[in-house]
Amino acid sequence: MWNIGSKEKWSLVFTTFIISLTIIILIWLKDPIRSWYRAARLTLQLKGPPGLPLLGNISIVKDPSEIFRLGQIAYKEYGSVAKGWLSIIPIIGVLEPKYLNIILSSSKLSDKNFLYSFMHTFLGDGLITGNGNKSKLHRRYISLYFKINYLEQFISTFNESANRMVEQLKGKDEVKITTFINRCVLNILHQAIMGIPMQEQEIINNSPFSKGQMSLIQRVLQPWLLLSFFYKFTNRSRLELDQKSTIMGFSREVLEKRRSDKEAHKDLDWCLLDGLIEISETKHDFNDKDIVDEVCTFMLAGQDSVGSAIAFTLYQLAKHEHIQNKVIEEITKTISSSSITLDQLNEMNYLEKCIYESMRICPSVPLIARKLCEDVNLGEYVLPKGCNLFISPLATHRSPQHFPEPEIFDPERFSSKIDSCAYIPFSAGPRDCLGKRFAMLEMKTIISRFLQNYKISLIPGKEKLEPHYRVTLRAKGGIPLKLEIR
Repeated sequence: MWNIGSKEKWSLVFTTFIISLTIIILIWLKDPIRSWYRAARLTLQLKGPPGLPLLGNISIVKDPSEIFRLGQIAYKEYGSVAKGWLSIIPIIGVLEPKYLNIILSSSKLSDKNFLYSFMHTFLGDGLITGNGNKSKLHRRYISLYFKINYLEQFISTFNESANRMVEQLKGKDEVKITTFINRCVLNILHQAIMGIPMQEQEIINNSPFSKGQMSLIQRVLQPWLLLSFFYKFTNRSRLELDQKSTIMGFSREVLEKRRSDKEAHKDLDWCLLDGLIEISETKHDFNDKDIVDEVCTFMLAGQDSVGSAIAFTLYQLAKHEHIQNKVIEEITKTISSSSITLDQLNEMNYLEKCIYESMRICPSVPLIARKLCEDVNLGEYVLPKGCNLFISPLATHRSPQHFPEPEIFDPERFSSKIDSCAYIPFSAGPRDCLGKRFAMLEMKTIISRFLQNYKISLIPGKEKLEPHYRVTLRAKGGIPLKLEIR
C-alpha cells in the first residue's frame, strides 16, 4: 500500500496529524478568531494613543501620571469611540454618554471582561468579579441589605470612627491626611461588614485586609503573564495565592465565630455578615464560600475607593477656601448635636455636590472593563460581539458638552440634572455599585465631622496633586494638608 520508505511514511503521518490538529483548533477557535479579527479591523479605523508593535499601549500603564493625562484629553483628542491595544488584544474605548447608556443600561449586552478574572485569585468570585446568573442572583439577594433601613444602622459606626480620627489628629498642624482617612475607613469596614468592633484594634491592625496587593497591573505590563499558564509559575502568583489563603482563612474564622455568637444569643450590633448568614440559611444556592467571597469583595472594594474619594474631596476643599466656607456654613446650620443622624446627612446637599464634583474630576475607579455579548450599533460604528471595551469615567466626565471647563472644580454643576451616563463614578445600570449609598453616607459623615473640627489648607510648596493609578485612583505620596483647629 505504501510505495515510500518508512521515514517518509512517518513524516507524512506526522504532517497529516499536524494539519488535522490545526484544522480542529481553528474550528474550535472559530468564534474567538472571528471576533478578534472584527475587533482588530474596527480598531485600525479609530483614533487613539500611538502604540508599539506587539506591545500596543502597555507603555502607558508604566507611567501612572500618563494614564491620568490621557483620561483628561481622550474625549477631546479621540472622540466618542477610541482605540487601544493591550499587546495584541484590541481594545475599544467608549467615551460618549449616549453610547454608554446603550451598553450599561442592559445586563444582556456585556459581561465583565478577562481582566476581572485576574482578580479571582485575590477577591474570589464575588459581585465585582462574577458574571452570569450566579452574579445576578447574589446581587438580588444582597441588595436588600443596602436599603436605607439597613444602612441607617451604620451611621453610629461612621460617627464613632470619624470621631476617633479627629482625636488622633489633635496637636498636629501638618499631616498626610490619606493615612488617617484610610485607617478610619478600615475601622468602619471591619465593624460594619464583619462585625469586629473598632475597639479591638489589635485584630484590625493584624487584619490581612490592610495589607493585600493585587498583581493586575504587573500582569498587564508583562503581556505573557496574561496567560495563566505562565503566570502560575511566578513568585508573584504564589504571593497572591498566599494572600488569598490568608484573607479567606481570616474571613472564615470571623464567619464561624459570628455564627457561633449568634447561636449563643449574644447581644451583637448588626453587620452585613449577619445578612449574608441569613441568606445562606434560606437559599440553597448561597453557601459559606459565597459568604466569604462577598465579604472579601466588600472589604477590599470599599477601602481604596472610599478612602481616595474622601482624600480628593478634602484636597479640593483645602484648595478652594470659599467653597470650604460654604460647606462649613451648611454643616453648622445642619448639625446641632454631637452625633450626626441620617436626616442631617440627607440635608447636606452642598457637601454632597462637592463630593460628586471631586469624584467627577478624580473618580476612584477611572477604568471599567466589559466584553460584548452581542454586536452593538453605536452611531457610525458596529462594535462586534466578543470585543473588549474600556469605559473611562475619567474621560467621560470631561465631556465639554456635559461639563464645560471640565478641569474647574465647580460643585454647582450638580444643581441641575446631569444626562444619563455622563456621570458614572459608581458605573451605571443594573451593574452599578451596590454600595454607593453606603459609601456616600460614610463619606459625608467623615468629611463633615472632620471639618467641624479643623479648617484645612494646602501646604506651601506641596500644593500640586499627582494622581497615581493602581486599580483605583489615588494621590501619589498621599495628600499633605495644613490643619487649624476651629
